[in-house]
Amino acid sequence: MSISFYDEWTPLDNRMLSPLFPFILLLITLFLQILKEQRQMLVLYSTMLFLFLSFSSSVYPIYQNHYENGSGYTKKQWVQSQTVKYLKDKNSDITTYSNGIEISDLHIQKGFRLLPRLSENLNIEKMKNEVYSGEAQIVFFKEVNWRNYVVSEQKLMEIFKDEDFLRFEDGFIIRKFISE
Repeated sequence: MSISFYDEWTPLDNRMLSPLFPFILLLITLFLQILKEQRQMLVLYSTMLFLFLSFSSSVYPIYQNHYENGSGYTKKQWVQSQTVKYLKDKNSDITTYSNGIEISDLHIQKGFRLLPRLSENLNIEKMKNEVYSGEAQIVFFKEVNWRNYVVSEQKLMEIFKDEDFLRFEDGFIIRKFISE
């Protein structure tokens, strides 16, 4: 269950509530100051201990998960990706279109172009011609599922022939394969 702020694609989460954090800290500080002035040290220390433990208990699992598995684009799934490994090994200098352009910057150290939007038929046709002429390739990562405005996996499968695909567990590459 989640609460949405603007629409179903914009959840009300920590990122949205972060501007309130300084004000909450001010209120907590004022409350602690009042306790100190009234000489209620036991309540003051108990409140500070409670706040410390509650913040620690919520941050520690996040830190532990990040330390063990990485987070975002540094996750193990990207580091151990078959698609990324193939691209590193081949180190091709042709233009590359992808739905995961950030992955290329972090793991391959090469800039990719974002796949065209679904509504950009001229750009899709241009990309298709570049791929068939051997000037470009398409790298599609299955785990990048938040870019629903670019050409989808199904659309790419409709546009290109099956022999143009090099399939991996976590994605695929579309290019003109000439005995490599």
